[in-house]
Amino acid sequence: MFERLLQRYREAYGLKAVVFRYFNAAGASARYGEQHMPETHLLPLILQTAAGQRASLELLAKITN
Repeated sequence: MFERLLQRYREAYGLKAVVFRYFNAAGASARYGEQHMPETHLLPLILQTAAGQRASLELLAKITN
């Protein structure tokens, strides 16, 4: 539903956007039982890369219309 709304907004106002279809991109806290070694969630990987804790981040995607 949000993707349809975003599409209409884009058509009406020229908004440029990227939609990531990614389940649970942020993950949960290790405090509550979730811990990944190595990390697999997108947002922590982005933050680790920005902080210099990772050399790079590779994102594989399929572009659809």
